[in-house]
Amino acid sequence: MIGLNKSLFSPVYFVQIAFALILNLQNIRVYMSPSKQGINFPHECTSKEEIRAEIDRLDRQIIDLFAERLQYVRAIVKFKQTADDIVAKARYDEVISSRGQWAAEKGLSAEVFESIYCKLLNYSICEEHKLANETKK
Repeated sequence: MIGLNKSLFSPVYFVQIAFALILNLQNIRVYMSPSKQGINFPHECTSKEEIRAEIDRLDRQIIDLFAERLQYVRAIVKFKQTADDIVAKARYDEVISSRGQWAAEKGLSAEVFESIYCKLLNYSICEEHKLANETKK
């Protein structure tokens, strides 16, 4: 992720973008004066209130991503013909397992994130069933 809080005409900014593009590093992070955007990194926070505000900001972004994800869940219904297609047990199991693995790779609890994704997928399946039933009417 490349921050956009430096002037777009800054030579340093262009060099950082150029290196990211040349090296094709999708996960490169360039931090440039986050406080100009009103964002504080954990080590910059000086109070519980600042930390809580940043957690709230991140949680809003996470919710936004879940909402975006649900749009795709709703869009996939048109490609599913039966209730078994909606449940897609093999895909369900693969998603739970892979998200647990991804969490573990980041130093998080695989079990916790498998549980979160189990709830998320069950919610998604319910939404798919609702939409499938609505389109049959």
